[in-house]
Amino acid sequence: MVEPSWQARTTRLLVLILACVLAGCSVVPRSRLDDCHQLSRTLQAENSRLKDVALDLRSQNQDLTERAVDDARRLAVQDEAVQRLERSVLAYQDERDQLASTFARMKRQVEAVANSLPEGVGERPRGPGSRAGQDLGIGGPPARGAADSQSGP
Repeated sequence: MVEPSWQARTTRLLVLILACVLAGCSVVPRSRLDDCHQLSRTLQAENSRLKDVALDLRSQNQDLTERAVDDARRLAVQDEAVQRLERSVLAYQDERDQLASTFARMKRQVEAVANSLPEGVGERPRGPGSRAGQDLGIGGPPARGAADSQSGP
């Protein structure tokens, strides 16, 4: 037997490969080919749906990012307001403490002066029968000169 040359072998191999390639889809059963087309359409639809979902999620992410920035600004403004109010309250408390200590000091001074006065000097007359009330024409018998001035000529 004669061995075919390498050119003959290569030619036969190319013809066989070409026949397989040209046969292509006709070798596969029709139902399987239809299944592949259906699967391809399904995957394209799923791909399109997922692109829409990704677009929606990007939009939501952008909205949430803007909201987060707005919230951060609002929180910064609120923090500043809280700090101002805290300083105001502390200043008010300091002023209140100063006024209380000043009042206590003045009260001690008045009490010290009142205690250093001789008896009866700092007392005010009380009641309707007191001399001061009579001079003003309040209660009690009229003063000596007051009776004369009240009666007419």
